[in-house]
Amino acid sequence: MGIGGVAIGIAFKDIFQNFLASILILVTRPFRVGDQIGFTEYEGTVEDIQTRAMFIKSYDGRRAIIPNGELYTNSVLVNSAFPQRRWEYDDGIGYGDVTVNLRARWWTRSQKTDGLNAQDRVLTRVKQALTEADINTPFPTQQILFHEQTERIDGDRRRQREGWPAGSGEVREPRAARALHRPTPAWQPIRYRRAPRARQCRTRSAGRSRRRPHRTRG
Repeated sequence: MGIGGVAIGIAFKDIFQNFLASILILVTRPFRVGDQIGFTEYEGTVEDIQTRAMFIKSYDGRRAIIPNGELYTNSVLVNSAFPQRRWEYDDGIGYGDVTVNLRARWWTRSQKTDGLNAQDRVLTRVKQALTEADINTPFPTQQILFHEQTERIDGDRRRQREGWPAGSGEVREPRAARALHRPTPAWQPIRYRRAPRARQCRTRSAGRSRRRPHRTRG
């Protein structure tokens, strides 16, 4: 057959695998058209099962095409396999400086819409009950503190201010605050002094000049 036959065999391997997987799915019927399943990151309602792949309509209105070979060889979660399905939701309440998580569970019909509608009613009633019992539900917060560096009490942690805990011991005043409160010296006239004159240095040549002989007239 050669290299061409090997390439054709590899190309048709996935086709034959998906075809056989579709036959096994239709015979064993682990799920049917209209069931709600979950496969890896996909979750939705089965629209159609063909010889090559299966079509799933996600809950946000998109379509996922999954090969039958992957469906048959991997785990699939069938959410609508039974008439009823259990749901749960975690909620936190404040208890001192910590949060205590409470888990609410309830049963509805196995369809996704029934579970979401029931969840809305459950959370509303839980919120009303906590409010009537004066129980707060903490939520994550972020506090941003703006600190002025030129204040006189900057750095004094003996005083609790702007969310800082009170400290102990003597704390020096900041450098910027000490500069602002430093006494200003009295005004003094500025006296200008004349700069000294530069000394003039005489330079001599390296060789000394010779005196000319004195000529006398005879």
